[in-house]
Amino acid sequence: MTRDDIKAAVDRFVRAWSAKDLETLLACYDEHAELVSPLFHSTKGIAAIEQAHQNLFLAFSDVVTDVHDLIIDTEQDRAVLVFTVYATQCGSFLGFPASGRRTGAPSAFVFHFKDGRILHERRVYDFAGWMMQLGILHAKGG
Repeated sequence: MTRDDIKAAVDRFVRAWSAKDLETLLACYDEHAELVSPLFHSTKGIAAIEQAHQNLFLAFSDVVTDVHDLIIDTEQDRAVLVFTVYATQCGSFLGFPASGRRTGAPSAFVFHFKDGRILHERRVYDFAGWMMQLGILHAKGG
């Protein structure tokens, strides 16, 4: 893939994810894709990736993605997206009721592409910090 191809694929992913456009988002993935994240663990195959995103989209609204950096490796057909995602918890999440809280999670997603689609995605974010913002985890003062 060229640099422009990879950038276009990542831009399409970000737009679809922010808009909670599941159909367009799933079109970004290879049917045998694997998504690895603190939230989804290891999710393989388009049906499992669809279910994971459906659950996430039901739990959060008002999604805004603030992209900070995009690093592209054309030799390996991969990219690293560094961004902050903001969203409001409007539904049940991990068994916890909607808090109505607005969160901001600094994140990095590593994409490996095959034939223009995501074959492997690794998500890295401050999961504990995000859970604290939702009021699910509490820091112990000391």
